[in-house]
Amino acid sequence: MNKKIFLIPKDDLVLYPPTISLIKVMLKLGLKVVCIGTFSDFEGKRNLESLGVEFVPIYRKLKNRSRFRVVNWMVIIYRALKYKRDMNKYLKDANIGEDDLIWFVYSNIIAYIQKYIEKYNYVIHFYEFEDFSLKGKSRLLHPQYDVYRFFTKAKALIHCEYNRALITNGLYGLKTNPFILPNKPYESEDTNIETPKEVKLIVEEIRKKVEGKKVILYQGIFNSTERRLEEFCEAIALLPDNYVFLAMGGQGGYFEDIKRRYTSEKIIYIPFIKPPHHLLITQMAHYGILTYHPAKKTYVGVLNPLYCAPNKIFEFGKYGIPMVANDVPGLKLIFESYHCGQTISYPITAEKIKDTILAMDNDFENLSRGARKYYDSVDLEQIVKEIIS
Repeated sequence: MNKKIFLIPKDDLVLYPPTISLIKVMLKLGLKVVCIGTFSDFEGKRNLESLGVEFVPIYRKLKNRSRFRVVNWMVIIYRALKYKRDMNKYLKDANIGEDDLIWFVYSNIIAYIQKYIEKYNYVIHFYEFEDFSLKGKSRLLHPQYDVYRFFTKAKALIHCEYNRALITNGLYGLKTNPFILPNKPYESEDTNIETPKEVKLIVEEIRKKVEGKKVILYQGIFNSTERRLEEFCEAIALLPDNYVFLAMGGQGGYFEDIKRRYTSEKIIYIPFIKPPHHLLITQMAHYGILTYHPAKKTYVGVLNPLYCAPNKIFEFGKYGIPMVANDVPGLKLIFESYHCGQTISYPITAEKIKDTILAMDNDFENLSRGARKYYDSVDLEQIVKEIIS
């Protein structure tokens, strides 16, 4: 393919492993990729550049840590306007042809650059269901923002999960048949990233601690409401001594709070490890934990956890790791279809978790095969090829 893809990511690529996977799929298909954004993982960026990816350092840095709110607003507006100016100039000078494609990962910065993107062929890629409307000051700042026009002019709408795709279509009266591109990790055979020395040391230390144990693993962000872990920390005390609970990805207040409240030889806390190196820990797991509790009383805060589409479900599936989750349709339907895990009905208790895991032990081989079957059910290359064509 001679087509060039101009990818506009939602944020720093280090925070979005699915975007990194998408880039690797595009490269495998022979596409030229220009990433208009940032990648703070120097090693990962260098690897992608060696494979032919061009990075254009125009980054929508909007956050500001100043404790003075008025300064925050001034800085945010300045950065957004600078991003708008820089993006407009780049797109005009980039010689984007009729065969080329802008791949826009949806974010609220679209209100600033919608009119520039609409001049070209583009697709919109959603990682989550969002409130696409503008309110208050934002509405006044962008009177020409028209999300319906932006959606309908796109060559394709891409979602990572079927239910949220149809909800978005229904809310905006769209007649588009959306593409479903799950958040499956992708490693092509030409990817060769050396594991950093500090990661190797962590992995070796953990491997020694869990040798001969059945590892129950949680990996991901730590959030006291949506990603609640208390009951899992309590359940490990009820399980036999050959079980151990790993909590990986730690940073922030909730991580520190969990560490303080649940200290045990059977609970091991692991800091954030950059993808894909975290998979060295994932491979040790016997069971994988997923926890997605609707917490905020808003459409966005409820729909995204209920119809979650985590990349970690594929990371577990890749290694044939059965899964345990709270009862949400986005996971329950997959578990039932592929026989790769169990959901726990509400109210969730440590006793229920213990009973579920011990019952799964009796069916472990079948559940493991089901997890791998789910992983194999998604062909990223074929889906991206269909979108491109």
